Amino acid sequence: SIYASVLDYKTLIDSNWMYLYQPNKEWGKFCRIAIFLLNTQAYMNSLLERVDLSRDGYYNDIRKAVDEKAIEIVAVGTSNYTNLADTIIGCSVSHLNGSLSLWYDPYLNRIGTEEEFNNSEHHIIVPLLFTQSGTKPMISIEMSNQYVQYYDALCQADEICVIGFGFNADDEHINGMFRELIDKQNKNVTIIRCQDSDNDIKTK
Repeated sequence: SIYASVLDYKTLIDSNWMYLYQPNKEWGKFCRIAIFLLNTQAYMNSLLERVDLSRDGYYNDIRKAVDEKAIEIVAVGTSNYTNLADTIIGCSVSHLNGSLSLWYDPYLNRIGTEEEFNNSEHHIIVPLLFTQSGTKPMISIEMSNQYVQYYDALCQADEICVIGFGFNADDEHINGMFRELIDKQNKNVTIIRCQDSDNDIKTK
């Protein structure tokens, strides 16, 4: 946990993720990135256990709007690793940056649950918790399918609403989808910016 809290997450992954694919040549560096991912997953799961689901947030607002039939959800995507969106909103969510419940087999470049891997292959697997600056999991068949299905679903939406997403440089794989939806599909995109300081919600 200390290791995970004092190091720059993105730099460590960008500098070491490639060693997941050559453990026999760089065993020390392979262990460094694997241990880091496992510790990060454990740390995030420990935080998730302390989340008070009775408190309202924008996931609850979405669920309420659905229950009141004010909106109809076509697709929900998140760049968060937790299952909070799935649990609270109550629908299938596309986890565009990985998930605490998903694992990655670097030997096969395959994504799945721990149970799926344990029942089929016997390789060293790591949690799917990657920043998205070109890492190989993003071109696995499972992740490619998820992006295509998510994009196709958004193409059917009347309005696309973005909440709490920063459009950072590391999110270019997601930013590109929004550009396509706006420029080529002529979709309206509403961006809701949540400011924690005064709990004010501003729409841009």
